[in-house]
Amino acid sequence: MKLPIFTTVVVLSALSWLYMKRSGRKMKDAEDQFWEREREANSTRRKPLTDLDYITIPYESLPITGEIGNPVIMECEEFLLRLKDAKIVNLNGISNTDLKLRYGVANLNDLSEYDQNYTELIRALADWGEELQKTGKTDDAVKVLEFGISCHTDIRKNYVILADIYAERKDYDEIERLIGEAEQLTSLTKNGILNELKKRSIFSPSYR
Repeated sequence: MKLPIFTTVVVLSALSWLYMKRSGRKMKDAEDQFWEREREANSTRRKPLTDLDYITIPYESLPITGEIGNPVIMECEEFLLRLKDAKIVNLNGISNTDLKLRYGVANLNDLSEYDQNYTELIRALADWGEELQKTGKTDDAVKVLEFGISCHTDIRKNYVILADIYAERKDYDEIERLIGEAEQLTSLTKNGILNELKKRSIFSPSYR
C-alpha cells in the first residue's frame, strides 16, 4: 500500500533528523577525543629521541664535485654540505599530537626542525638528480636519485626521472623495484607516482 505524500515527507524528515543527530554526535565524540589526546600530549614530559630513524647522508658515494659552472648543481651540493651536522628524520604521516605523546611536548621544536631538514633534503636531491640527468651525467643522476628513494622520498620526479633512465637501459626489474618502493608511501602523491611508474613498466599495455 502506498503511503500518503504527507506521511512519506514526515518519515523522510524524521530519518534525516535522526541521521543528522547521529552524525553530530559522532563528530562531537571525535572532537572530544581529539582534545583529550591533545591535553594528554601537552602534559607529556620530554623523552629520549634515540629510537628515531635518523638519515645519514653518504657524502663519499654522492657525486659532489664542487662544480661552479651550473648554479642548480652548485646550490644542491652546497645545501647537502650544510646538512653535514644536521639531524634529519622523515616524520611524514605523524601528527604533532602523536609526536608530543611519544616524545614529549618539549621535543616538538627539535622534531619539527629534523622533519624540515628531511623535506628540504629530498627536494634538493630531486632537483640535483634532474639537473644531472639533463646535463648527460646519467650515472651520477642515478646515484643521487637512488639515495632519494632510500630516504623514502614522495617527490614524483625523483621516481619518474629514475624510471626513465632505467627504461632507456631496458632495466625493467629496477622499475618494478621502484613500484614496490612507491607502494609503501602514505602521502597524497602515492597514486600519481604509481601511475607514472606503471606506464614505464614492462607490464604496461603501452610497452613495446
